[in-house]
Amino acid sequence: MAIKDIANKITIIVCFTVLIIVGIVLNKNIMANSRTLNAQYEKINQLKDPSLDNNGKTVLGTYFYNFELKDLNNVTYKLDSINSLLVLLVYFDINDCILCLNEYRLWQELNRKYPKDILTVLGICRTREKSAIDNFVNNKNISFPVLWDPENIVKREMNFRKSPLRIILDTDHKILDCEYTLTTNEQQLYVLRYIDKLVSEKLGHSTNDIK
Repeated sequence: MAIKDIANKITIIVCFTVLIIVGIVLNKNIMANSRTLNAQYEKINQLKDPSLDNNGKTVLGTYFYNFELKDLNNVTYKLDSINSLLVLLVYFDINDCILCLNEYRLWQELNRKYPKDILTVLGICRTREKSAIDNFVNNKNISFPVLWDPENIVKREMNFRKSPLRIILDTDHKILDCEYTLTTNEQQLYVLRYIDKLVSEKLGHSTNDIK
């Protein structure tokens, strides 16, 4: 009987040991899967958030790359030569989604509304074919300068993932806002009001006073 009791106890101990080992293995697998899911979730959020670069770091509050690019008329623009309360940069490719590029009406409206010392509007196009950009600008009757960046210098320096992007810079050219462009008139009206608010805060009075 004693031997049988000992054998039963050994069997129970072995069973408990196996269960503990199985539990540890399962827990490790659960933790590993959880880390994988969290990483995937963070990556999805990163893809959704245009203010995060390829490394998942926010560009908000950082200085924009001091580019030196030529427009379609071969005029050179350098960021640190722009003296304006705010700068609106539109980073795009003419092959971006058509609806997203419909925000050009908003860019035009802002360019028309504000003098250059208050708000400067600049496009930065990464399309390699200059003739295609010319056609786009002419067809849309775009009046603000569109700079040509066929070598993707801005994308590389800023570590941008995709386009089109609407970027608002402060007086010192730090990034205040970075968003994907919007498609509907209602969404664009919201952006217009947001920029009006930023300008009002800079000027200390309503933008209604601007003629």
